[in-house]
Amino acid sequence: MLDLLAFGPHPDDVEICAAGTLLKVKARGGRVGIVDLTAGEMGTRGSREIRAAETAEATRRLGLEFRRCLDLGDGRLREGREPELAVVRVLRELRPAVVLAPWGVDDHPDHEHAARIIRNACFQSGMGKVETGQPPHRPRAILAYPGRREFTPSFVVDITPWWDERLHAARAYKSQFHDPASTEPATAISSPDFWHFIEARAMYYGQLIGTRYGEAFWTEGTLEIEDPLAHFARGGGPQLPSRSAS
Repeated sequence: MLDLLAFGPHPDDVEICAAGTLLKVKARGGRVGIVDLTAGEMGTRGSREIRAAETAEATRRLGLEFRRCLDLGDGRLREGREPELAVVRVLRELRPAVVLAPWGVDDHPDHEHAARIIRNACFQSGMGKVETGQPPHRPRAILAYPGRREFTPSFVVDITPWWDERLHAARAYKSQFHDPASTEPATAISSPDFWHFIEARAMYYGQLIGTRYGEAFWTEGTLEIEDPLAHFARGGGPQLPSRSAS
């Protein structure tokens, strides 16, 4: 059983977009894992075998309790009964309290389809008449992380102490990123500027909450704050701008 389960359309998506939060939850005693919906076999650079080896190394660097590839078809990911049941089975097996998933608006169709598959499966997983031979289980929350497109966050997680570990995990996918010796075609993430973009975005989200690095999440509905005084007094919310005395 896991506390937090992150879904990625391809290997490397979670590492690039949300691994700092996994590292933080794990450091605080939580059990975390990743499920990749596809093997990333259609990627412009590398191969299925190279990507699998890189995924194993990224998993080691993150210290995950669990990782699995559902192999639903890179570039062919679509909503439907079988993909949704594949996700239902793993949700019922691992019974996570919280699920991380890609946001539903993205340049890559696999990311948009993945968001809808995961959302549908999280609901169906709690339905007793959806038969998989496992007890029903519905996660308490689905938290969306951004890909290529941004959103106004519901909240931001401070990942400053885990920033270097986060980068170290993402860089396990070295076939996908800038290599001056590579003869493979260039892609958006193989640009030498890609890591500057990743850091700039994390710093932007961080400054929203008064820290150095942050990861943003969006969730439907309204978040409950049990104790507003404790939450805001410890720095858990936006601060009033300082004003000089008049």
